[in-house]
Amino acid sequence: MSQTRFGEQACRSVRAKIDSYIDDELMTESTREVLEHLRHCTACIREAQERRKVRAQLRAAVREVTVPAGLQGRVLDRLRQTKVL
Repeated sequence: MSQTRFGEQACRSVRAKIDSYIDDELMTESTREVLEHLRHCTACIREAQERRKVRAQLRAAVREVTVPAGLQGRVLDRLRQTKVL
């Protein structure tokens, strides 16, 4: 089964939601729609797998980076300033 079964518009719609789906940020109905599409569309399944793979590689790369001293505090301070505005 391929994306032609669903049409390019359906695939575009699902691909726009894949990152939110992976992050579990979608509403229940949208999650169901994405899951149903992924059950039958190999092209979108591959896209979701690739995005998960990239995320895993990024997480692994970030773990190896040493955070400069004081960076976390500066970031939190900046976030607090933004909330006040």
